[in-house]
Amino acid sequence: MSRFVKHNQNPEGFKRADCVVRAISFGLNIPYYEVLRDLYEIGVRFVTVQSDPRVYERYLNFDYCAHTDIMGVKYQNAEGLTKRYTVADICSWEGTYIVAVAQHLTVVKDGSLYDIWDCRRKCAYKIWKVTA
Repeated sequence: MSRFVKHNQNPEGFKRADCVVRAISFGLNIPYYEVLRDLYEIGVRFVTVQSDPRVYERYLNFDYCAHTDIMGVKYQNAEGLTKRYTVADICSWEGTYIVAVAQHLTVVKDGSLYDIWDCRRKCAYKIWKVTA
């Protein structure tokens, strides 16, 4: 059975539109402000904001990530799977996953959803498995 753990990775405890930074920071165990800076720099390069999928996908695919030597993330193409998975489905998988749902990024770790709100009913559009 999946479970929801209310967790706010924002070091100031703010609940704002920073789900991308929170999810990547928690999922990859990188300090929040470091992820924020990295995503900001990518956003500046591509003239967009850090929550733009083109920014965080480049980061998660290590196109512009300084941490390629200490971690691994494997993209799992949710669109190519035979079933549309919900976040609750992913909670039954072993490991740590960064999951993109509609207008949101979240983390599933060791069978639990870690976020500031319960999005287990949402469908996953993209899934990254943390491999290291």
